[in-house]
Amino acid sequence: MAGCKKTGTSQQLITDRACPICGGQDYILLEEICDQLVSGQLFPLLRCRDCGLIITGNAPKKEELGHYYRNKAYVSHSNTNQGLINKLYHYIRHFTLKRKYHLIKRLTNGRKGISLLDVGAGTGHFAALMKKKGYAVSCVEQDSEARLFMEHNFSLSSSPYLNDISIPVASQDVITLWHVLEHIPDLENHFSLFRKLLTAEGFLILALPNPSGYDAAHYGNDWAAYDVPRHLWHFSPELICRLAEKEGFTLVEKHIMPFDAYYIALLSEQRCNNKGLSCYVKAFTIGLKTNLKARRQSSYASALTYVFRLT
Repeated sequence: MAGCKKTGTSQQLITDRACPICGGQDYILLEEICDQLVSGQLFPLLRCRDCGLIITGNAPKKEELGHYYRNKAYVSHSNTNQGLINKLYHYIRHFTLKRKYHLIKRLTNGRKGISLLDVGAGTGHFAALMKKKGYAVSCVEQDSEARLFMEHNFSLSSSPYLNDISIPVASQDVITLWHVLEHIPDLENHFSLFRKLLTAEGFLILALPNPSGYDAAHYGNDWAAYDVPRHLWHFSPELICRLAEKEGFTLVEKHIMPFDAYYIALLSEQRCNNKGLSCYVKAFTIGLKTNLKARRQSSYASALTYVFRLT
């Protein structure tokens, strides 16, 4: 935690915004997490007293959030392959993209002409694969450099905001958010747009880190997937389903994300200042333990993919 500094007092943090699940504004201060990626600031994790949702306290205002993504190490926006961890990210992405494609192909019974909206498309690799497979793809991505990358490399255009996108009502068969929902300040507005844009039989697919998983418990405040302040919400499997139900969606299936366990463990070991071969050995060990436990009980997973449909 060296170099981290406080951002405000606990009293200011506890009253900053309402819980999106139960509307409560009474929070318990759990611990403070360092933003080691950009700012070096400490941000508190707060647990809602009523429903148990964990949020990032003293989160930046919506117009200030972009500052906290300005780091080339933020690979989903920069596409950098500098350093061994980022090279591993690119290697693993090849397999995760295939898993995502096969999931959606199965859900839609391999039908042709499927419309897909990818929210938080990053540098566009998933959207490009789906376009190549014959899907009608639309993209939303707020980061301007990532939008330029996907346009230049994949001929994919995108809108910076979901409420600005020009697609018809009830036209999307699938809406995907791969590790994106936890970044969105205005959840209610986004869920309203999801309901508006999905077809009656459409699917909403959310991939989220799991703060109740085995690796989160092991690493504590060094668990990399807290990723404050970029991650504003920290949803357990139970609580993301409660939020979705409140917003008019029903869970139809969920799946562990096995590669995430190793990647997050490796980032977490780095946060613990572990280096060299021991860093990779420890990360592999924790990732493997996480996945073995998750195979028996999915709530232990490092991250999960949730498939929802309109209620």
